[in-house]
Amino acid sequence: MNRGTRELVKYFVRGQWKALFHRITAPAIFWAWRNPHRDRQTEAIPVHVLVGRDRFTMACWMLASWFFVTGKNWRVVLHDDGTLQPSCRHLLDRLAIQYHLISRQEADRRMASALSAMPLCAEHRQRSPFGLKLYDVSVMSSHDRYIVLDSDLLFFRTPDAIFEWCSGEKRGCFFMKDVIEVCQCSPAETQSRLGFKVWGKVNAGLALIEREAVNLSRLEYFMSSFNLLSKNLWMVEQTLYALLASEHKVGGTLPEEYEVSLSERAMSGSVMRHYVGAIRHLFYSEGLGRMRSRILADARRKCP
Repeated sequence: MNRGTRELVKYFVRGQWKALFHRITAPAIFWAWRNPHRDRQTEAIPVHVLVGRDRFTMACWMLASWFFVTGKNWRVVLHDDGTLQPSCRHLLDRLAIQYHLISRQEADRRMASALSAMPLCAEHRQRSPFGLKLYDVSVMSSHDRYIVLDSDLLFFRTPDAIFEWCSGEKRGCFFMKDVIEVCQCSPAETQSRLGFKVWGKVNAGLALIEREAVNLSRLEYFMSSFNLLSKNLWMVEQTLYALLASEHKVGGTLPEEYEVSLSERAMSGSVMRHYVGAIRHLFYSEGLGRMRSRILADARRKCP
């Protein structure tokens, strides 16, 4: 039984009927939605997304919500975590987005050279798919600034803070603020060893990155200094992002309207929400329950 099937069974057993309905019908996006801005010039800053088989449809809804609230046409770079099926390319073509899909095989070949002198980073990338969000994106991005989005986000309103960053009004690296501390080293440790205090509660599910802040040699040093391969690998990528951005000294966390929470309902006025593992069922019941008809109606109106 694959993860997707287990997810459906879990929703059924728990009686999460709304989540179950929207999860089962989510593939309708491939027949009901087309990029309504496909005839516009694409934005210079690319959007990078890590995708795999189990959350592929979720990622497509995330992107549809992103195109909907921004009203712009984006260049999307999709990084296959190694599980994406060949049929997904046909489904992506149906969405009429401008995308570049980097296969895991191609990425591994390119990154073997980029990380040849950084064995700890190379091992982290091999052991955790989240490593691709950090190493691969920094090496393969075509622009000196880029946006990284997780598949389990949904956007509700115009993201003004992101627009300010894209326009250059704001500089630095920005992330969402997590509900818990996931950094695998403390501010006291980083102050003692590195001379700066690491930012707290960095959630890299949405990341606005200046590539000059991402130094692969520094990443290798951080991996060694804090023995990060022995820590929780699911949190190492966010730890490294926090260390890089803190050392860069420009940026911070986005306003609370860029929501990470464990509550049953998004707070009033949220721009978007990160549906982390503990509340992932709410991506379907609350998120798609709230946004699905709006996203599809907008596409039908603009692309009759």
